[in-house]
Amino acid sequence: MHEKAPENIFDTYLNPIFSLEYDGTDMIREKKAQEIAKDTQKNIEKLNLANQEQQHTIEMLIKEINIIKSRNLSNVKTNK
Repeated sequence: MHEKAPENIFDTYLNPIFSLEYDGTDMIREKKAQEIAKDTQKNIEKLNLANQEQQHTIEMLIKEINIIKSRNLSNVKTNK
């Protein structure tokens, strides 16, 4: 993650002058780390919900396939 972009006068003008190790080349991030963490957590929760919905759909399809298979097997046995 890049460093946070300067937000105030001190960070923009004074800190570069007084800091011996100041390097502003990678200070391009607009959001705070806490905001990025919250957004990431929300996206993960959405993905988990989508995965749960897909898992439920797959389980329902498997049940339907098993019902169809059992019907076909019983029809084959009765026709013999």
